[in-house]
Amino acid sequence: MTTAEVIMPCFNGEWSLPKTLNSLLLQTYQQWRLWFCNDGSTDRSFEILVNWRRIIGEDQIRIFNGQNQGVSRARNFLRYNILQEVPEDSIIFFLDSDDIWHPEHVWEYMDYFENHPDVDFIYSDVKCVFSDGSEAVPRGITQPYFGPPVYISTVAFRKECFGVGEFDHRLEGREDILMWLKIKAAGCKVAYLPRVLTTYVVNPAGVASSWNENKDKIFWEEVRKLGIEGELETSVVISNYNYGRFIGEAIQSCLDLNPPASEIIIVDDHSTDNSVESIRQYYEKYPNLIKYKVLPSNYGSRDRPLNVGIGLAKGKYIVTLDADDTLALDYFEKVLPQFSNDRVGIVRVGYYRFTEGLYMMPKAWTTNDRVKDLLETNYVYTTSCFRKKMWEELGGFSENEYNKEVIFSDWDFWIRAAMAGWEFADAPYPLCNYRTHEGSGTNNIDFSFAFEYLKRKYADLIKQKEVVMGLLI
Repeated sequence: MTTAEVIMPCFNGEWSLPKTLNSLLLQTYQQWRLWFCNDGSTDRSFEILVNWRRIIGEDQIRIFNGQNQGVSRARNFLRYNILQEVPEDSIIFFLDSDDIWHPEHVWEYMDYFENHPDVDFIYSDVKCVFSDGSEAVPRGITQPYFGPPVYISTVAFRKECFGVGEFDHRLEGREDILMWLKIKAAGCKVAYLPRVLTTYVVNPAGVASSWNENKDKIFWEEVRKLGIEGELETSVVISNYNYGRFIGEAIQSCLDLNPPASEIIIVDDHSTDNSVESIRQYYEKYPNLIKYKVLPSNYGSRDRPLNVGIGLAKGKYIVTLDADDTLALDYFEKVLPQFSNDRVGIVRVGYYRFTEGLYMMPKAWTTNDRVKDLLETNYVYTTSCFRKKMWEELGGFSENEYNKEVIFSDWDFWIRAAMAGWEFADAPYPLCNYRTHEGSGTNNIDFSFAFEYLKRKYADLIKQKEVVMGLLI
């Protein structure tokens, strides 16, 4: 019977270790060996393990005691010893000292490996338990190449996968993701078990919460070295200013998407209410899925926050969302198939004005000339989906140079897309829930200024195509 070699680094885990170790003891597959590295703990972690080994037996537990150097170096130390000591047919597991395996965890994996000798790497779903007592099975993609998110305590692989190298200690908080990408890029076959076999206890102060832009830059540099383009499938970019009372609903709607968003990026335009606090609460729960940035000063219009957010986005397809609106659960299910033609840059969607009970579908085009139609009126709702490649080619949304006053930056964007030859497709469903309320952006737009701005900008083209710029959809 093949031994499951279980890697567990630990720093000050006395509060969680007994439950974690008990979950290992209760495994239905009992042919396992624990490799434990005490990473300079100052609590009773080491003492707990020593006492536990006296009960279980020294043959089943290897304990290493060292100075605090971080989780990556602790795992690398255990990796080195495992490579030297265990048989070549061994299966390597990871169990963090604050996570819990379900009793059938190891058995399910070992059975799958035995029946699928071509598979090198397996992961499964995880149930997250947050500090407020809430629970969730995360949706979303935390890296290219994989589907559902990969949490380290759900991973097992054949010993040969360790040949790709060490965990990158510069990337505490995402060093495991880079390791999985190395393994995948090396040609190892990955399998996903769509069931929950692990409970992950989310620690808001953990290393994942220390992620920053510098680490993000290093991460994607390393991804590119692997020959991976580093592009995700979908990014939702939320712009916010003083919508603290609504932002939670917007974020939650993105977390509930099925199929899921690859990432959620929130850019706050220097709010003065409780927006940032609300955003941070969600970030702490989903640090690998959510990114947020607070602008150093208030710009006063959505075009700057959107450009910042899309610039950070890694998704192939972008949807922008105002923080007082929400997305429908099946948004990507309905939208993504419409991008089958490479020249389709924008997929128009409908929306539901839920405060008024009105369904608004994409308006039928008047002519076969998209530029002419869009000079006449805005046929495209702001939460329509578009390719990031198109946004890059167009130079992003036009940021208004006139004292930061609001313009129809999305309408201008669609016009420029049509002028560049990009095509439009339709997903004629109400895929966004649009909220009208006192203080909403629509109620604060200076329509006369917006029309005059666009009329000046496209005066020659309007004259050439003999159109009259008119009402919005």
